[in-house]
Amino acid sequence: MTGPSFDFAEYRRWVTLTMFDVKVPDPKSPTGKKRRRKIPHSGIPASFKLAEGSFWLVMHVLFTSWYSVHYALSDEFLKYSFLRRYLRALTPSNFRLWYLQPLGFSHRLKYYGVWQMAEGACILSGIGFNGYNPDGSLRWDRVTNVSPIAFETAQNNKELLEAWNQNTNKWLRNYVYLRVTPRGKKPGFRSAMATFTTSAVWHGFYPGYYLTFVSAGFIQTCGKCKTVF
Repeated sequence: MTGPSFDFAEYRRWVTLTMFDVKVPDPKSPTGKKRRRKIPHSGIPASFKLAEGSFWLVMHVLFTSWYSVHYALSDEFLKYSFLRRYLRALTPSNFRLWYLQPLGFSHRLKYYGVWQMAEGACILSGIGFNGYNPDGSLRWDRVTNVSPIAFETAQNNKELLEAWNQNTNKWLRNYVYLRVTPRGKKPGFRSAMATFTTSAVWHGFYPGYYLTFVSAGFIQTCGKCKTVF
């Protein structure tokens, strides 16, 4: 239930093994390619994903022991100063923003962990297979769902969203964003808001979800504006 998600058509191709019936680069072949129908070995890449997911979960355990939502909601936390005028006062002991940033990071870590492990399970089963690179090496990124480094270093809201829950983003784009757009027109503000509202409903019926996703729709739309005010 945590993902990564994929289309039923991909599941059917995996069950019937047609997913593995692809052309492989082969310099010895007259055409430069040959057709191979074989389930590749996936133990090593799956193990790497398991190790990576385990790393993020260990980090989650450590960070949640240092930073707590319960403490951030307590009266003791209110004694912290959000911002101070003098640099000498900007220390973790009295800087509220310093505490909130790693607190948010600590909760993202658990998603990194479970998604990486789930991706590893998909790779091990074979459904993560995505063909071959030009050099003949295997690709296992069909169900990649999160890019932690890309998310943490994103330079704008669009990059941020594209690095998070990637397969669900693909589903929303294909089945909501593009379908609510009138034929012959480019997707605009209404398409974006319909997509983000659908995502909010998908997550549950809590006001925070709607505030978050609707705000993200406005922010992403503003990011696409070319006019400089």
